[in-house]
Amino acid sequence: MIEQTIVSILHRVPERFVELLEKEDPIAMALMARGQAVLRFIDDSGAWWIHGAGEWKVSETAVWGIKRLMPPEWLWTMDWPLKVVSKEINIEYA
Repeated sequence: MIEQTIVSILHRVPERFVELLEKEDPIAMALMARGQAVLRFIDDSGAWWIHGAGEWKVSETAVWGIKRLMPPEWLWTMDWPLKVVSKEINIEYA
């Protein structure tokens, strides 16, 4: 259910948010990067179109791609997503 919620976000957000992403708005991109980074915490369901295949993981590719678009003064917003996809931050299940 979490996986489905994350991957369907663009179908549920206001059209204005998508417009901001299209204009490469730093805040919108930072929010999108966080959502994409969370995919790394979810077990691979085998859905390659969600998780990617082999070395090409969707969450990593998306977060690094967003970072490349981010203006220098907003790069700090990418710290957490980059740490997640670089596996510096993990979730421990109890």
